[in-house]
Amino acid sequence: MTENSLPAEYSPGPDVQRAGCFHNARSPSAVRPVLLIVEDEAILAEDLKEALQEYGYHVCAIAQTGEEALAEFYEFQPDLVLMDINLPGRLDGIDVAVRITKDFPVPVLYLTAFSDGETITRAMNTNPYGFLVKPFRKETVHSTIQVALARNRLDTIIRGSREWIDLTFRNIDRGLIVMDKEGKIALINSFAERLLGVQFSALHGNAFDKEIRLHDAVFHEHYVLPVRSVLDEGLITIIPSDILLVSGRGMTHRIKEGTISPILDELGSIHGALFVFTPETGLAVDPWSRKTPVEGESAGEDTAYPLREAASLQGMRIQDVKGDIAISLSLEKANLCVLLGKYEEALGIYDLMLRSDPDNFQIWHNLGVVQTRMGRLVEALRSFERALAANPGSEETLRCRTGVQTILSMKRRRD
Repeated sequence: MTENSLPAEYSPGPDVQRAGCFHNARSPSAVRPVLLIVEDEAILAEDLKEALQEYGYHVCAIAQTGEEALAEFYEFQPDLVLMDINLPGRLDGIDVAVRITKDFPVPVLYLTAFSDGETITRAMNTNPYGFLVKPFRKETVHSTIQVALARNRLDTIIRGSREWIDLTFRNIDRGLIVMDKEGKIALINSFAERLLGVQFSALHGNAFDKEIRLHDAVFHEHYVLPVRSVLDEGLITIIPSDILLVSGRGMTHRIKEGTISPILDELGSIHGALFVFTPETGLAVDPWSRKTPVEGESAGEDTAYPLREAASLQGMRIQDVKGDIAISLSLEKANLCVLLGKYEEALGIYDLMLRSDPDNFQIWHNLGVVQTRMGRLVEALRSFERALAANPGSEETLRCRTGVQTILSMKRRRD
């Protein structure tokens, strides 16, 4: 690129007449960048305009006051603003920049001869794209503008990606709660907010295990998620059945399916944890009462509650409680072995459990997780397939299977 050339994304075009529709009509890939100069020294402003035009930029206007700068900006909507900090009148350059960037993601370059520390601090708080110190060297002005325009294009791409990810995250039809590596709540989607009855702003930065209350509907006791095991050892844990999520209003939702898994970077380091859960459709209930109004209905109405159903369920399962406890103890023992790095011993426990319960989803899933950690990817893939056969709707198992398939595919290509 020669010194007098524009960035590759722009190609010089014919001079464009001053018109209010200019910005909306142009395409950044086809015409020159449009710049607005805000400078109260008329001679300096004209010299700057002439230098910019030599480099192929289009200067749409020169403003000498803050009020004039706003009027010119809204008329032309330029690609970049060269903003003198010290302007006469009610609004200085920083005030104008704040108003512009509040609604428009336009890069602002400050022009300044000298300023006190307080003014510079104010300017820095507006996240400018750079400073140009008077007197200017036109080569410096040109290179600074190119860097600012390139950075703004990148910021636009990143901003669009973040908005898309945030929109997807907030509107997915299951509860998502993200924790940082300290176990503090970092993100919650809208679905989870509605179930909890608490806004994210009230939970952000608070410890997960202090804010998220879970209740075992069968054994009538508080249920604690193994957050530290996930954050310290990277274990994926499946939430048992009959667990209720307790909202801020005391109402609850039975969790149909739930997992808590680590958030890893490309190097495998743990940066946090993700709690994903899907509630059963039906009544929201109070775990401490046998009569609970449905959310949105009058508290005076007699509404049957699933806890009555839970008590009945407990009676029906009385013959199976010993077996359930044995399975739970075996799973805990296997998890302990994984924590201690005794993977082979954990595999032995899972093998014994599968002999008596060959279609147990949780056992097959946990087995696949351990096999993945051991590098036994083909075996892990089979285990995840068996888990999906038992529970085809498990998003966590689908994710694990996809991850293993991706690694196997990459290995085949390398081989």
